[in-house]
Amino acid sequence: MEQLSNKEHRGIDISVKALSKKYPFVKGWVLTNGWNKYNTMLGIDVYVNFFELSDYSGLRMSPYWKKVLLNPESDERDFKTYALGGYFEYPKDDSTMFDLRRKLESTLEDLYVHLPDDMKTTYDFKSILAKDEDPPNKTPRRLTVDNFISVTY
Repeated sequence: MEQLSNKEHRGIDISVKALSKKYPFVKGWVLTNGWNKYNTMLGIDVYVNFFELSDYSGLRMSPYWKKVLLNPESDERDFKTYALGGYFEYPKDDSTMFDLRRKLESTLEDLYVHLPDDMKTTYDFKSILAKDEDPPNKTPRRLTVDNFISVTY
């Protein structure tokens, strides 16, 4: 099974920590299940404090989810969600959380792309135009957010 090197792990750490400076509700990350399923992408799950996200976005958290997230014995506390807005009450036509997710992902990708090459995970790519004796190029994977996981710290 493929593993991240210490430098590659550190590269993601640096990117997510820099992301948390702009988005203080971001608290960390973990490799998503099947993170290496695709050659071109590296998937992570991002830890988010949804209470801080509520303050940041100005949106009211759903009373149900607020109760769940505050209950330390709830089985749903570690619930993974693809959508940032799933815990909030807002009009269906409001794109606030959709837009925020896009900006967050774009910022993370920009931070990751600018790391030194040895801090990024790569895959071997060989163009169909390359000669047989040409070695494949080491091409950086794109860092993507698969899910958000709630934390209360």
